[in-house]
Amino acid sequence: MNIQLLSGNLTTDPDIYRNGETVKASFDIAVNEGYYKDNKWVDQASYHTIVAWGYLAEKAEKNLQKGTSVNIIGKTTHRAWIDQSGNKRNKTEVVASTIEVNSRRKVSEEKTQDPYISQEIESLPNEPDDLPF
Repeated sequence: MNIQLLSGNLTTDPDIYRNGETVKASFDIAVNEGYYKDNKWVDQASYHTIVAWGYLAEKAEKNLQKGTSVNIIGKTTHRAWIDQSGNKRNKTEVVASTIEVNSRRKVSEEKTQDPYISQEIESLPNEPDDLPF
């Protein structure tokens, strides 16, 4: 099976190409990873070129911009061609079948808590005798 699942941030706005009724969107994403080396965490990013066609390309044009956090499901493809100077070129891309924008729940400016922690969890009592279960 040729399936890629990537989660990252757009490094550029999508480039849109139109040829008649055919629409193509192309953009790069950075996927942040990391590892431990000598007891220290080292951040590392890998970059992937994403291609979307048709309806998905039109949605990318309207909804994506540099910095948008996305999840991509697609397949890896490889292209080879000879450029205008006669040099052989290769490119590896992920052709997207699904693009999902990662969104955060908005938190009002007065609150300073983590936006991913729900109010129900924060309001649980700390004493074991007061737990509701």
